[in-house]
Amino acid sequence: MFARVRLTLTAVLVAIFVVLYAATTTSVYTLMRSETIHELDAEMLVRADFFTSLSVQTLMNPNAGTPNLLRKIEQQQIQQPFYFTLQDTGGQLVVTNDLQLAQYIHEVPLSQLTRPKWETLNIKKFNLHLRVVNLPLYNPYTLHKIGELQLAERMNGVLSALWRLQKILIEVGLIGLLGAVVAGFFVSGLALRPILRSWQRQQQFVADASHELRTPMAVIQSNLDLVMGHPKQTVEQNFEWLNNVKAEVRRLSRLIADLLTLARADSNEQLIQRKAVNWLALNQQVFESLAPFGEAKGLKMHFPIPEHLLSMQTHSWPKTAEWEFTVLGDVDRLYQLTFILLDNAIKYTQTGEIVVALRHIKGHQIVLEITDTGMGISPQQQQHIFDRFFRGERARTTEGTGLGLAIAKWIVQSHRGKIEVESSIGKGTRFRVILPGHQNSLST
Repeated sequence: MFARVRLTLTAVLVAIFVVLYAATTTSVYTLMRSETIHELDAEMLVRADFFTSLSVQTLMNPNAGTPNLLRKIEQQQIQQPFYFTLQDTGGQLVVTNDLQLAQYIHEVPLSQLTRPKWETLNIKKFNLHLRVVNLPLYNPYTLHKIGELQLAERMNGVLSALWRLQKILIEVGLIGLLGAVVAGFFVSGLALRPILRSWQRQQQFVADASHELRTPMAVIQSNLDLVMGHPKQTVEQNFEWLNNVKAEVRRLSRLIADLLTLARADSNEQLIQRKAVNWLALNQQVFESLAPFGEAKGLKMHFPIPEHLLSMQTHSWPKTAEWEFTVLGDVDRLYQLTFILLDNAIKYTQTGEIVVALRHIKGHQIVLEITDTGMGISPQQQQHIFDRFFRGERARTTEGTGLGLAIAKWIVQSHRGKIEVESSIGKGTRFRVILPGHQNSLST
């Protein structure tokens, strides 16, 4: 499917190039040809004006005017070669500077000719391309037409230059066409790459979700089959199987909620409601909610107060702390972020301690660190822990869906922050979340 789309995009890009290049080169060539011929015509008109009065005198008095006209023609030939013919109203040739060529450019006068007539002639016998202008001549006293003047100049050089320009434009166009095909194929590949990655991620997401949903559904189905196999037994007698069903339903609910969150995130739906959040108090709330579970496992749970915020021997945060650790974000999502990280720390730590710490770093940023002494994560697995449904080999025996860290990463990125992990097998893991501090916190 994507190969066909890529070829289609390439064809569209090539077609756009061809249309634009054809329009541009046609305009350039037409403009160059028009301007070149216009300049040549202007030069010929200047020369024609010079010979007009002499030609009229010659037609009115051939014996006296012809020698003078021929002398002027010879003088002008030194500056620029040209061809000259003068004919009367009867079509008789009166004067020419090239009798052999005159028969090709000499025409019987046109009775309707009242203004300059321009022509481009190709005389193959002499391999000549000529630009010819025919001018009507009038008696200055009677205003009757008395003949025509013809001037012709060689266009071989002009047409040769235009032909070379046309050849260059075609060659450049062919090279550009080849480049457009290659570039179009490359650019279309780049354009489709994020779409392809998204498609592959979606396919993998659907496959993983189906797999994760299949397991609890199978457990529910098997337990319900056991219950329905004993229709005469009481609920109390089937309590074990019904309790299993209830546990799997809860697991399904969490899984579906996580899937819905990630699906909305992929669709760019607005899920973040930003406002100033006291991140210190929020993290303390999460810590106080989960600390009993860690302590029940025999873990030491610590959330030290920064020394510069200590005021009196109390267990409550100082009022100044409210603005020391303020971030701009979504309360519920930030709560979920800390909950995921701290819950994982408790879940994968069997002995030792868990420390939650909050501090400032340069650039008005706030860092949350959750450090445990748990099983640790191998370097290979650290590259994939934020992938959806990824669960390390040592984590498969622990309850979970493999979506928590993927959601945590999305929450951090949605708050323009970053999340990092440091871990060693058998020594423990440290998750570090860095968020920009809210501007109000800078005043303290």
